[in-house]
Amino acid sequence: MAYMNRELRNLVEEMDRTFKLPRDWNKFLFQIEKNHNIILKNKGSYYCTNCQNTFEIKTKVKVTHMYKCPFCKKKLQIRSNKLKHLTYRDNVMIIDKCNNELILRVFEMESIYNPNRQEFEHSTVEYARKLIEKDFRELRNERITPGMTSFSVNHYMTENGKWRLYDGWWQGADNIGYLYKNNIKNVLNGTKYERSRLWDFVRNQYDEGYDAKRLFYVANSEMFETLVELKLYNLAFVAECFHKAGSFKKIFGIGKDYYEFMKKNDITYEELKVLRIYPTKNIKELRFLRKYSNSIDEINRYMSLDKFIRYFKSNNLSDARLYLDYLKFAEKLGIDLKNKRYLFPENLKEMHDEYEKQIETAKQKKLANEILKRARMLKRNIFKNKTFIIFPAESVQALIDESAQQNNCVRTYAEEYAKGNCDIYFMRYVKNQKVSLVTVEVKENKVVQKRIKNNEKTTSTQNKFLKLWEEKILNKIAV
Repeated sequence: MAYMNRELRNLVEEMDRTFKLPRDWNKFLFQIEKNHNIILKNKGSYYCTNCQNTFEIKTKVKVTHMYKCPFCKKKLQIRSNKLKHLTYRDNVMIIDKCNNELILRVFEMESIYNPNRQEFEHSTVEYARKLIEKDFRELRNERITPGMTSFSVNHYMTENGKWRLYDGWWQGADNIGYLYKNNIKNVLNGTKYERSRLWDFVRNQYDEGYDAKRLFYVANSEMFETLVELKLYNLAFVAECFHKAGSFKKIFGIGKDYYEFMKKNDITYEELKVLRIYPTKNIKELRFLRKYSNSIDEINRYMSLDKFIRYFKSNNLSDARLYLDYLKFAEKLGIDLKNKRYLFPENLKEMHDEYEKQIETAKQKKLANEILKRARMLKRNIFKNKTFIIFPAESVQALIDESAQQNNCVRTYAEEYAKGNCDIYFMRYVKNQKVSLVTVEVKENKVVQKRIKNNEKTTSTQNKFLKLWEEKILNKIAV
C-alpha cells in the first residue's frame, strides 16, 4: 500500500463522514440478485430458486443449459437438485462525489447457494474506491485479502476497516460491472461532465457490462454528447472515432437518410464501416456482412456483395476464408469464374479440397522439374576420389530421403534449391552411395554448411575432401 498525503487523508475522512447510499439502493441490488439464481432439475420437474415455482418442461433440457422460467421470465442455468456448492460474484458500482472529486465506489455482490433451503444467500459490501480524475487511482479497505495474482473480498467483517491507497502492480479492482444510474446526473453537475449525458447513455443499469473507466474516457470526446442525443449509443461508446465537423455524411461516411435506420438498430462501429461499403436498410444483411468485414474487399473482387449474401445464406455457409481460398485456387487452375457453376459451387468444402489437392500436385510437379534442371546443371561439379563422392540432389524425394537418414531438415530447402538460392549436395562413400554420410549446402561456390547425422560436425578426413572439392571444382583452381 502507498503513502497517502494529507490532502488524500482528508478526502478519505470526508468520504467516510458524508457518503450515503441512495434510498433505492437496496431495490437496485434486489434486481441484480435475481440473476444469481438457478433452476433445479429433479427428474421430470424443475424448481426456480428466484420465484420459488415448480414447473415441467416437455422437451428435455440438459443440466448447465440456460432456460427461461415460465413464471418469472428469468433466463437461468439448469442445475441438478443434488447440487451442494455454488457461488456467484458480481461487481456493482456507483458514482459519488466528495469535495468536488468524482469517486467510483466499487462493491462486490456475493451469492452463496444454500442446499438445505434451496435458495441463495446474498451479501454486498464495498471494497474499493477509484479517484476518477486521477486516472482511477485506487483506494482499498481491509476487506481485501491479496493473493498471488488476484484478491478476495471478505464479506463477514462487520466494518470496512481503514482505507489505503493501492499502488501494487498486481490486479486492481475491476471497473466493469453493474452501474447505478439514478444519481449520475446530480453527481456530475458542476463537473466537466455535466453536459455529457452519461445518465442517458447508461440506459439500463441492470446490464452487467458497463466499463466505468471507458465511459469517462469517451465522455471527454467532443462527439459523445451529440451521439447520445442522436440515440446512437453504440457509436457513442467509440466517440473518439468521430470528429464534430461538417455534414452528417462527412461525420459518419453515409447519407443522412440512413439516420433513422442507424438509430432504430443502434448500429455498432463495425456495422457502420460495413454500411459505408454496402449501403442497406436491411439490418439482417448488414449484421450478416459484419461477420465477414475483414474479407469484404477480397469478396468484391469476385462478385457483388448481394450475390455473396444470397450464396452463403442459401447454402447455410459460414466460412468466408474457405470460400476465398477456393476462389484463389480456381484462379490459379485457370477455372472460368464467370461460370456460376464454378463461382458458386454446390459442395464448397469438397471443391475446395479438390482444387487444393490439384494446386499442391501442380506445385510439387513444378518443384520436381525445377530441381531436376538444377541437378543437371550442377552435375558438372560431381567429384570423387578413392573413398568419397559428392553429387547434387536430384529430386524432392532425394531430399526427403536425406532428411530421414541424417535426421536433419534439408527437405525444407527444396524451394530455395529449386530457385537457385542455394545448392544442395550429398557426400557419400564411393562403395556405398545409397547411404547418407554428409549433407552439404553451397552458396556462391563456397561450402556454408556441412553436417553428418544429427547435425554433428564433419571429421578432418571429410573436411579435407570437401576443401579439395571446393578448390578444384567449385573455384576451378588447378592443383
